Amino acid sequence: MVDISNIFGTYLRELRDFADGNIITHITQLSIQHIGMAPQVVDLLTFALADQRTPPTYKKPLFYVIDS
Repeated sequence: MVDISNIFGTYLRELRDFADGNIITHITQLSIQHIGMAPQVVDLLTFALADQRTPPTYKKPLFYVIDS
């Protein structure tokens, strides 16, 4: 079985400081396909946004993911 939370985490780390539409689309599609993983995805996003080690420029693309 594939660990979907690792895949989400990988995609989120790939965004870095650029809101890449292709990556955001992949994250959105995975979210739709694995709706049961919603709590884990929310946890990943929340942690990345709240973590002071996350550079401020890396946080803006995360809001695009949330919006998507």
